[in-house]
This record gives sequence, structure tokens and C-alpha cells, in this order.
Amino acid sequence: MRMLISSFYNTLINKEEAISFSTMLEIDKLRKKDILFSICTSRSHEEVLYYNHDYPFIDYIISYNGNYIYDVKKKKNIYKNPLKKTLIKKVEEIFKDKKIIYYKDNKDIYKLEIKIKRKELDLINELENLNIYTSIFILNKDYYIEITNNNTYEGINALKTKLKIDNNDIITVIGNLAEKEIIANIKKTYVVSNAPKELKEKANYKTKSNNLKGVEQVIKKEAKIN
Repeated sequence: MRMLISSFYNTLINKEEAISFSTMLEIDKLRKKDILFSICTSRSHEEVLYYNHDYPFIDYIISYNGNYIYDVKKKKNIYKNPLKKTLIKKVEEIFKDKKIIYYKDNKDIYKLEIKIKRKELDLINELENLNIYTSIFILNKDYYIEITNNNTYEGINALKTKLKIDNNDIITVIGNLAEKEIIANIKKTYVVSNAPKELKEKANYKTKSNNLKGVEQVIKKEAKIN
């Protein structure tokens, strides 16, 4: 193992949106062995950096479902894949009666998020011919469509290419449907027990929930193997 990648919400942080100190210590042990620790998230890298201030533990952040990569040590972006303005306009036409949330860095937009009702899930079919990546997540019983260029694995692929790391040198821990392509491409991918059923059904490796320090359990197990 040369890099461990963990998804953030629903996986690394618990229901109080905190990371346990014991998990931090295990991550620190990994990094002292020159094993990189990276985060993948559908949100912005700034949200993750908030947790890195007092106890630095992150090497890279793959944000916006793989469309933006931030080098934490060098404090700079190393990969970006923003949505095209023409594509954004098409989405706006399709969802002209819906509230659209724009996730951006400077002037570039990397993700669109649209709140819909459960009975409106078929609206996602109208996006099929736009050559974009879509996923659906549920928050407090509300449904949201996420729209990006890449899926999260493609962001991981961009990072490993820059670092000259092979897929077999990467272990991932995930818990969100937007990360489902990772299972098919990274052989050793753990899924937390609180993940959606669809994700757990595809997983060959499983770990405890985010509230029971699932990421920490993976680190301890794999550290013994390696």
C-alpha cells in the first residue's frame, strides 16, 4: 500500500461530524511509513481543510466527485475539470423550475446540485445525452441530483497518474453511492456498514460504520498485512 483514500462524509467523520483522536493517530502512523492519506468527497476541499488545521493529516483532497484535486502540503490545485458553460445552460433549461446549487472555485463551476422530490426521480433521464456524470443522494428525506464531469474514480485515476502509483498500491474506504465506480476499479475497496445497501452489495471488503471507526479498523488491519 502506498496510499489510503477515504471518503469523508458518512465514512471518516462520525455523526457528530468529528474524527476520533485514535483514528488521527493511526493515520499519523501510516504517514510516518510514507503512506499517503487522501480524502475524496462530493463537497469542496475547503470543507475538509477545516479539519486539517489543528492536526494536519491529509496529503491530497479529491473533491467535487473527482473533478478537483488539491495538494494540501503545497497548498495548491493540481487538477481541475470544471463544467462547461454550454452544459450548465442546458441543465438550467431542464430544471428551470428547480433550485440549483452551484459549487465553484473562483469563477469555475465544478458541480451542480438540484433538489427534487422522490416522485421526480425520472427527471435524471433527461440528462442521459449530455455526456456528464450524475448521481443521487438523500439527505433528511430530501432527494438531490449531483451533476459533474467525472466520477470519483476518474479523479483518483488522475491523482495516481500524477503520483505514478498503481491501482494495486491503493486501498480505499467508501460509504456513498457517488463513489460506486471505485469498487470496480480499485481491487481492495472497503465499504462502511452504514453505507447504502446498493454499495454494500457490490463490496468484497467491509468494515465497521463511521460511528464505530471503520476507517481506523481498516488501517489497523492493512498495517499488519503490509
